[in-house]
This record gives sequence, C-alpha cells and structure tokens, in this order.
Amino acid sequence: AAFQIPDFLATLFLLGAASAAIIPLFQEQVSARRESGRELVSELTTAFLVFAFAVAAAGFFAAPFFIPFLVPGFSEAEQALVLRLTRILLLSPILLGLSGILSSVVQSYQRFLAYALSPLAYNIGIIAGILFFVPRFGMPGLAFGVVAGAGLHALVQFASAGDLGFAPRLVRPRLSEGIRAVARLSFPRVLALSLSNLTLIVLVALGSLLAPGSIAVL
Repeated sequence: AAFQIPDFLATLFLLGAASAAIIPLFQEQVSARRESGRELVSELTTAFLVFAFAVAAAGFFAAPFFIPFLVPGFSEAEQALVLRLTRILLLSPILLGLSGILSSVVQSYQRFLAYALSPLAYNIGIIAGILFFVPRFGMPGLAFGVVAGAGLHALVQFASAGDLGFAPRLVRPRLSEGIRAVARLSFPRVLALSLSNLTLIVLVALGSLLAPGSIAVL
C-alpha cells in the first residue's frame, strides 16, 4: 500500500527520465559532438533532480490527506504506518529516475551488463533491508532497504556512465530544447502508465477493505 504514491511519482518522473525518449536524442547529440552529449546528460540530470525533489517534497506533505482514500479499510494505526513508509519510499523514485537517465548513456554504448546488474542490485538492497534493517527498525527497515536498493541501482549506472566519460554534473537549471524534446517524447508513455497506476490504486483501496493479504493478492 505504501508503494502507491511513490510508484505514481516514479511514473510521473519518466517525463524526464524515460530511456526510450533520451537514447535517440543522446545518440544524435553524441554523433554531432561528444561534448553535446555530456551537456545533455548534465542538463537532464539537473532539471530532473530539481523537479523530482520538488514533487517528492509536495508528496511528503500531501500524503496524510491521500492515505485515508488509498487504504480506507485500514485502522488509524495501520494508516499511520503506511504514511511513515510512504514518506521513506519517496526517495526511491528520485534515485531510480536518476538511474534511468544514466542508463540511456549505458545502453547507447551497449553496456548491457551494467544495465542488467542494476535490478539485481536493487533486489540486494531490499533483501538486506529484510535481513538487517527490519530486525532493528521494524517495518520501516524494509522501506530503508528499498531506498538502499534504489541507491545501488543508480550507483551501478553512475559507475558505468562515468567510465564512459559521461558522469553528470550539476549545471544551472534551464528549460533547454533537449529537455523539452525528452518531455514531449515521454508524455504518451507517462500517460499510459499513469492510467495503469490509477487502476492499481483502486485495487489497493478495495483490497484494504478485505481480509489481510488481499492487497498482495490483487
């Protein structure tokens, strides 16, 4: 249940991090001038982080208003736990979005091993959360594991992109033509996935009214 708001934001963040939109633009820039590719990656990274942190902050403060509608069948104590987990998990889509931008560079240069290892690193973080964080922190430990996994996911991509000479750097945020093009190309995919997310949110709300475990089953 706590994944619903972070997952919806992860879909929204694809406006600036969808590989399908970034790869052709990146390859076009690099084929013209390698430095242009570096500039595009840095501009995308900076704009994405500014946008993502702003939206995640809004989600952090707005979450208490949405949780009762997301899980109407949960008790007040359970809703409070969902809220706590949700706020921790809001870091995850930011890290995965950053990883998505870097993965475009990695895939463009056919570094598919790094691209394949990232999800494994993500799962290792979650397993570590179950084994080491949950015994110490309880359920929030599992959310910490998810965030750690997202960090590992991004780290693998960052290392590979850096090895290729495309480690991003923060620049002055601006709405460049490259950023507008990525947002324009990403929009149809974001719209389709958003509708899918809304369906899942309805299922979670219904599942909260049924027996324990129903959300997982749905």
